[in-house]
Amino acid sequence: MWQRTSVLVFSALWCGACGDSGNTVDKSPPVDLTHPGPIIDEVAMPATATASTDGYYHVQGSLRFHDTSAAVITLRVHLPMLGLTYDIPLADHGHSPLPIEIRFLAAVAAKSQQRYDILIIDDAAVESRPAQHTVDLQ
Repeated sequence: MWQRTSVLVFSALWCGACGDSGNTVDKSPPVDLTHPGPIIDEVAMPATATASTDGYYHVQGSLRFHDTSAAVITLRVHLPMLGLTYDIPLADHGHSPLPIEIRFLAAVAAKSQQRYDILIIDDAAVESRPAQHTVDLQ
């Protein structure tokens, strides 16, 4: 059974040009080769979002990952330009693929470009490399 994981973002700052306009996943190996940790294989998220009638931008997608030596237990979403980080515990030890949703409050993030990083953490407290994304809120 799939459970959609959501992050609700109340952005108090407007971000007009938030760095990279592309979406990247750093797949270089972590330093600790005895426990490589979780690896994000693919993040499928839209490049744009429009405001919904409920007052939010809903950015929905999915995350594919693997971890050969531990269970993935946390999804972390970081908004570097705003200094905000959200940790979401994952039910069923985070089976891949994982549907995710990030919501931005339209009243404070309207018509802006928002950068966000997605990473996962396993039960050995090892973090994946972040997958960096940008969404244009229209």
